[in-house]
Amino acid sequence: MQLEARVKALSGRVEEEEEINSELTARGQKLEDECSELKKEIYDLETILAKSEKEKCAAEHKVRILTEEVHSLNEEVSKLTRTVKAAQEAQQQTQEHLHIEEEKLSNMSKASLKLGQQVDALEGALEREKKARMKCEREKLKLEGELKMNQEGAENLESSRWQLAEQLRK
Repeated sequence: MQLEARVKALSGRVEEEEEINSELTARGQKLEDECSELKKEIYDLETILAKSEKEKCAAEHKVRILTEEVHSLNEEVSKLTRTVKAAQEAQQQTQEHLHIEEEKLSNMSKASLKLGQQVDALEGALEREKKARMKCEREKLKLEGELKMNQEGAENLESSRWQLAEQLRK
């Protein structure tokens, strides 16, 4: 009986051990499935990480290129700003020169108008002078004619006087 009780106890224990073994096998299978799922998740995460790294490198490259472009554009803006400033200064100088030239033109126009008036006055004076000279010339010719006639008359009188004086002497 003792042996039977022991066999029974051992059988019970074997059954318990088999039950535990069966549970452990099921748990082992479950852990292997979980392990496979975790490995798959790790693989997926590593893939995502690699993709993210590539995207990060691409983004960094793009940032570098954009930074260079911004730097280049800043240089162009700076050059354009200098060009605009030079153009504005040139425009200012041109406007100043234009103003000076307009003043010169205004002064020359005034001087031209004044000279035109002087020319008109001088031409009028010249015409009056010509008329006066022509009048003087006519008067001169008239006087010369009268002088000649008076000289001839004086000569005739002198001649008559001589003749009378000779007649009186006789």
